Amino acid sequence: MRPPTAQTEQPNTPAGTDDALIQIEDRLRWARAQLEPELEQRFIDGAADPAATRVLVEAGFLGLTLPSRYAGLGQDYRTLGAVCASLGRLDLSFQITVTVHLALAAMTILQWGTDRQRSRWLPSLASGDEIGTFALTEPGAGSDVAAIRTRATTGAGGFVLTGEKTWISGANDSSLLLVFATIDPKLRHRGITAFLVSRDAAGVSTPALSGKLGIRAGDTGGVVLDNVFVPSENLLGRVGEGFAIALSALGYGLFTVGYGALGIIRECLSLVVTLVQSDARSRRHATDQTVRAKIAAMVADEASAQVLLDRAAELKNRGRPSQQATSLAKWTAARGADRAATLAMQMAQDLHSPSLATFERHLRNAKGATIYGGTNEIHQVMQAAYATGDRLDHPPRRPTLTAAELAGETRGNTTHAG
Repeated sequence: MRPPTAQTEQPNTPAGTDDALIQIEDRLRWARAQLEPELEQRFIDGAADPAATRVLVEAGFLGLTLPSRYAGLGQDYRTLGAVCASLGRLDLSFQITVTVHLALAAMTILQWGTDRQRSRWLPSLASGDEIGTFALTEPGAGSDVAAIRTRATTGAGGFVLTGEKTWISGANDSSLLLVFATIDPKLRHRGITAFLVSRDAAGVSTPALSGKLGIRAGDTGGVVLDNVFVPSENLLGRVGEGFAIALSALGYGLFTVGYGALGIIRECLSLVVTLVQSDARSRRHATDQTVRAKIAAMVADEASAQVLLDRAAELKNRGRPSQQATSLAKWTAARGADRAATLAMQMAQDLHSPSLATFERHLRNAKGATIYGGTNEIHQVMQAAYATGDRLDHPPRRPTLTAAELAGETRGNTTHAG
């Protein structure tokens, strides 16, 4: 069964409009019909479905915001958020695939790559011929990006990478890795450098991670780099510019993670409302003040997350600074998803749901959203630092692309040679 429109066919209405969102919704309905049937069993088995990525490719989601000249759909950040919320509502593993491939890898190449790099990689990423991922986290370096220890040393015609990454989504399914390494750990953030690495390169291995608490229907693994040669043309940005590149990439990633968490809130609220309306006994429970308070909390969390995420989307669409807004939105949405999934599980048990599997899956997944992309505690500290003036964001050398640039209406900062 094919999606309602061809994978590379752009919606015939302007990006971000209600009509464009309606056309994207047709693709989402098709994708959901393909992804849903085996989802619960794959989550139980802890097994990713390689065919799921192909479904997302056919729906056009892996090139959703890439300009049409790179075979993308040219959609804006609002539309990207809507897609991630819908996929997160089904299962976070699908949203994460879009996050790591499109938001963290492809959009970062679009923003920071040379003309040659963009022409080389972006059409293949949009078509799904290449699957990208983002290799930053290490066993001893999570939220503290500057603590990474993967080394990059100069060699003839390029660099040699040695080190280990962990908790890398899509590590085993990807063909292109955006890897961050340091030229000198003593330099902290000033030594971090970004590289585009083929998974087939000699010395690259991707051991799988199993036994996860959540995101069990998704692919997660490590990346081991054993004297991996990377040619100079695969250096992304400049030497020592990797920290700025990572932060701008995470700006795209946090944004999509937040919308995925919003999807969990929506689904948990929908499941609970359906449950309390299902029979007379449940309807009697629905008049209980405790039940009402839990439902009301979920309603408030959904509204709060939606407003903050949409605000961040609008800032990105206009090319305005959005780091603080994105952090606040992700933190609020992840916190809300954790609470909504917890309350939904409690209510499912209290209201004698015939099955708890879906409730358990969302609860397990919601825990992940509070950790990756910066823990809730990290974002809490960041928001306090913004408020007191102790944290100031500086515009990167390559600014975030606007909605108009994604749509191809202007070329602006998407054309540069170095």
